Amino acid sequence: MLDEREYEIVVTDQMKNAIRELAPLGLVEKVQPRTLELMSAEYERLTGFRIADPWHIFRHTCFQPRPLCKKCGKPLRTPRAKLCGSCMAPVDSPDSQVS
Repeated sequence: MLDEREYEIVVTDQMKNAIRELAPLGLVEKVQPRTLELMSAEYERLTGFRIADPWHIFRHTCFQPRPLCKKCGKPLRTPRAKLCGSCMAPVDSPDSQVS
């Protein structure tokens, strides 16, 4: 996972603007392949790992706000998680989630 500083290095403002403009139109797949290639190359340079799916960078960043599990206090894997990935507590139970 990238932290906020690393994310800013990998995903340039130009890339963010292109995605921000296309996403509401449902045209994210129209992002130029060259843009995604550059982003993947920078990710590999920074982390030493090659990724097959450049969209992985947007989905897996450390600084995305996620709710915390009330039982163990760890971040849920996604904002829509039904279970805590660490302790398996159900999220919809009254004492399993803290915002």
